[in-house]
Amino acid sequence: IKEAFTGDISTVKIGNSVFINAGGRMMKVLASSENGAVAEDTAIDIQALNSTGGAYGSSSNSMATTALTSVDGIGGTYNTNHMELKNNRDNGKILPLIKKKFLVYGDKVVYAVRKDVEETDGIDRQSFRTFCKERKIKWNNSESLLSVLDYICTGK
Repeated sequence: IKEAFTGDISTVKIGNSVFINAGGRMMKVLASSENGAVAEDTAIDIQALNSTGGAYGSSSNSMATTALTSVDGIGGTYNTNHMELKNNRDNGKILPLIKKKFLVYGDKVVYAVRKDVEETDGIDRQSFRTFCKERKIKWNNSESLLSVLDYICTGK
């Protein structure tokens, strides 16, 4: 594939991983059911790249240096020969990532945190809170989030 637009792609499978187009972003499917999927969005933590963690409680915003000032090539295309890429590979820095889980069903994408799920249309807050207590929902567990997704779609 030479070029593809995210809006034209519905699913991508790479090895054992499946990625779906959710709200215009490609997200990794962590768990799925007939009602939808629990998906994970991964992005570069730009704020962490530009912070220094100042000494003795000093603000990192007032420091003169940062961990990384720019990230070349993200979102753009550029011409670099293969040998240069290979030689620079070991000089790089591991980028800090932000991973967020989402509940994807129909054409909706809901951030998988209790507050956002409670504010979803059609959810009764009190019955949802009771459901969460009875099922002991763990918001970091994909299978637990799948039961939340099933609750949203079926009301049970």
